[in-house]
Amino acid sequence: KRKPKPHADADADADADADADADADTDAIVFLHGFPDDYRSFDHQLVYFRKREFDVASIAMRGYSPKSVPTDGDMSLVAAALDVIAVLNHTSRGVHLVGHDWGSAVAQVAVRLAPSRFKSLTIAAVPDLTHMNLQMALENPRQLVNSWYMFFFQLPILPELWLERADGITWLWNSWGEAPYSRHRLESARATLAEPGPRSAALGMYRQNLFPLLLGPVVGRFMGARAQELWDALAEPLPVPAMSLAGADDSCILASTFDAVMGEWFERGGTSGVISGGHFLHAEPGNENVLSGHVMSFVKSLRYKAAWAQISPSGDI
Repeated sequence: KRKPKPHADADADADADADADADADTDAIVFLHGFPDDYRSFDHQLVYFRKREFDVASIAMRGYSPKSVPTDGDMSLVAAALDVIAVLNHTSRGVHLVGHDWGSAVAQVAVRLAPSRFKSLTIAAVPDLTHMNLQMALENPRQLVNSWYMFFFQLPILPELWLERADGITWLWNSWGEAPYSRHRLESARATLAEPGPRSAALGMYRQNLFPLLLGPVVGRFMGARAQELWDALAEPLPVPAMSLAGADDSCILASTFDAVMGEWFERGGTSGVISGGHFLHAEPGNENVLSGHVMSFVKSLRYKAAWAQISPSGDI
């Protein structure tokens, strides 16, 4: 049987048959990248899980290729989540969704908008969105300082120039972790955001979503129709088993920030952990399999629970 393609665009029409004929008995894992990055970010994870007979795919997020730059400029989390759902609608299977950075944020929205499409959620480097607000920022001044770039990205033109002419992408990667990243990984991210369309679209994720999130559900939902849809989605409980992972040495989203905002995550049935690595904890040389190992253990635990539920529906031993 035909296996799913390792890469699918957020432009759903580009890969309409990406997973249509895959083996329904094989677990599928889909990865969502963040900023400043691209779908190749998960190359090591794709190899790891293919060797273990999983069907895997890494989706190029909305705006990260010239053909997927939205003509209406919509880089909202809801629009990006709907793109992911549209790609997955070409398979009848539920998938295990793994998101990193903005991919984590998009994943949190996607599972709530279409819970039947997913078996589990793993988020890395960005915690529970429902508490990533101004109050959290003010209570965590170090995190507020480390998030300076989010506010810088609200400016017109200057952020684009900084990324293009001052190699801001390399600066961000090297500032958010301690590992020396491979030249190939950095060149891939730079090449993806080298064109004006994808570069501005990627920055648009910050420009359109930062303040609706910071202002919280009471005020943020009034910042446009997409903001209201976002907070309507986030008001829903987690519909699938969920795990969050933070990098111990992450200088972008601090591990302490995860600790500060994940209380309700646990109340909603999620699990959380701090693992080795910086912000790009899945792409650091020598650390690539750490994230994969945690995801593998998580998926296996869900398999065991499902198998036990069939044997003992009451849950009794």
